[in-house]
Amino acid sequence: MKHLRILQLNYSSSAIGGTERNLIEYADQFTKLGHYVLTCSLHKKQGDLADELIRRNLPFLSLGFSFPWKLHRLLDLVKLVHQNHFDVINIYGFKITVLTTLLLKLSGSHVIVSGLDGTDDWRRPYHVALESFAYPFIGGWIAVSNNVKEVFMKRERIVGEKIKVIHCAVNTNILSPRLKEKSAEIRARLKISPDIFIIGNTSVIKPFKGHVDILKALRMLKDKNVRFKCIFVGKDHLHGKIQAIATKLGLKDDIIFTGFVENLYDIVPVFDLYVSASLVEGLSVAMLEAMALGLPIIVTPVGGTLEVVNDGENGLITRVKKPTILFEKIFELVNNPVKRKMLGDNASKKIRKEFSLETKVQEKLNYFYSLLKK
Repeated sequence: MKHLRILQLNYSSSAIGGTERNLIEYADQFTKLGHYVLTCSLHKKQGDLADELIRRNLPFLSLGFSFPWKLHRLLDLVKLVHQNHFDVINIYGFKITVLTTLLLKLSGSHVIVSGLDGTDDWRRPYHVALESFAYPFIGGWIAVSNNVKEVFMKRERIVGEKIKVIHCAVNTNILSPRLKEKSAEIRARLKISPDIFIIGNTSVIKPFKGHVDILKALRMLKDKNVRFKCIFVGKDHLHGKIQAIATKLGLKDDIIFTGFVENLYDIVPVFDLYVSASLVEGLSVAMLEAMALGLPIIVTPVGGTLEVVNDGENGLITRVKKPTILFEKIFELVNNPVKRKMLGDNASKKIRKEFSLETKVQEKLNYFYSLLKK
């Protein structure tokens, strides 16, 4: 099959979350297979995503759009598409869909594929109505989980046959099973003694990620005289509010906030337990990465989580906005190293078998080729 010319188009490059990490990995793998991939951000602000792509020598472009003063940048996008003769344009997000889909369709004979990476619970009827005008110009959709697919079929009435489910992926080639020496090295760097139990979370700090519920559960854990550290790894979008809550709960000395970390695997192997209390998800890449590393996990049953996690087999399921239940499950695993190992081993096997990047890259390419034949 011929090599493809692919444009990955999102709105902003200022931050890296799970979606952006997968976007980077796809660009990297497609390029290694001989395809041309340009990742383009519409917005003028350049940040972590752009920096990581550039660090990997992957093509990146920021168009410098801002509303309403730089609408002419949309014409620059049309020129870009027309000059590069892309086969596939993979768009991400509501803003991109509304602002660019018609222009993209008019600028060439490429296929437009929309990425559905979350349930977008913030959407109101007028969002759905606005975006529906773009649907006739979209060749297909890729949802990161069956749950996301079902939400968009019901709420936005997209025909199910046009939505392909390709779960998020983990680049297992750069992972190795958790090594004790790596963990010991990180503990030493963080000045955490070997007898301290380490709980971790690698989500960006936003309201729907549930950091407050984790803190409440940790307060209960501290009341049980458990010696622990909790490490929150991720960019803070709440400007210190979570840190203030931690201090108010008497947890200031028990929590480490690292901010954005370029390479998660420089810190995640030190975790004894991965915990997430997310209120909504499409499918958490952070959870998949933790599982791939062989970490035991406790997570909420949101989005596509239950498509990956079997409660009691390769992880534990807690309930949304129920910090007491979260505490009970954390306390259970703190005191049961045998169960932690069993959960972690099963989690690693699951991810490496079913969610490897190589498998998902081929699925995505096959879908692109199938759309181009239509």
